[in-house]
Amino acid sequence: MPGAYVLRLTASDGELSAADETAVFYASATALSDLVVKAVDASTIVVDPLSLALSGSAGVELANPGTGPAAGPFVVTVFEDRDANGAYDPGGDAVLGEQTVAGLDASATLALPVAVTGSVTFAGNLVYAFVDSALAVAELDETGGATYHFYLDGTAAPGLSGDGIPDPLPPEARAIHVGTLGLVLEPMATTLEALALGAADDVLVMLDPNCRPSATPDATALRARVQRLAARADVIKVSREDLELLFPGVAAGRAMSELLALGPSAILVTDGGRDVQVVAAAGAFTLPVPMVTIVDTVGAGDAFGGAFLQWWIGRGLGRADLADRVALQPAVEFAIRVASETCRRAGAEPPTAAEMVALA
Repeated sequence: MPGAYVLRLTASDGELSAADETAVFYASATALSDLVVKAVDASTIVVDPLSLALSGSAGVELANPGTGPAAGPFVVTVFEDRDANGAYDPGGDAVLGEQTVAGLDASATLALPVAVTGSVTFAGNLVYAFVDSALAVAELDETGGATYHFYLDGTAAPGLSGDGIPDPLPPEARAIHVGTLGLVLEPMATTLEALALGAADDVLVMLDPNCRPSATPDATALRARVQRLAARADVIKVSREDLELLFPGVAAGRAMSELLALGPSAILVTDGGRDVQVVAAAGAFTLPVPMVTIVDTVGAGDAFGGAFLQWWIGRGLGRADLADRVALQPAVEFAIRVASETCRRAGAEPPTAAEMVALA
């Protein structure tokens, strides 16, 4: 529904109550649907080892994180990407099954079994799912790592404009988190840049470029926008892959130093299951990432950023406190724990506050 909305991050370190909730962003929105495939479960597909014929069904988890219903019908397609281009091509890919859905309410999810037939080119080949609202399709490899393919034409994703942001922000908005395609798609990118650069002095700004090369038509423009935002950002979370795109041909260590010199107080560098590197005014240090059984890495980076902010804001910490390693280190450690737990789950499903209390 149109109106004012507060996005809340909920998590816990085991010391706060399960009802911990911190408002970090406030905006108005129009009633727009936004269909996405969250996960594909191929465990119930049976492949004949001789003929490579398929039977059974694929479990497709759909979601509509938009603010309006997805008025159907729409079609969910399970397919084998035979031309290996990371997208569904009706003329070249093998359709293994289709299922028509009548519609999906705003904020709803749907577990959908899609019967499969036909055959694959080889046993164990990846199975994809596509929903024809044209959004992001996550492909998981055998380690749970995700590769994203974005279908953006005609979607509501880029539609946030300046008219959708209250000015000024309400006093309870203590942090702003921007990044990913929010730095690329227009008019959303310009809107979010203005929001972050115009933030009040007491508002913490966290930037996560979370670069998606396949959905970034102009990498040079993205680099320029990140540099402008870095001058106001207090915390920047980047992956090694982000550094490679933002600083092409520059060694990782030098890229971190150059990014820190742009203005933020802390750079948090993730690298999959390897140590998280922290480069900050408080000094440089590394923190270990626990070994977990990875099911799905989708959403781990977002969980990391949200958990960091919940820890920081939930303890009444502000921009100046980022200079204190005693405060900074446990916040990053908590972010690591939440991201690691997210990797143990299928789909973008970070743990709830109650779950983190139980895990502590």
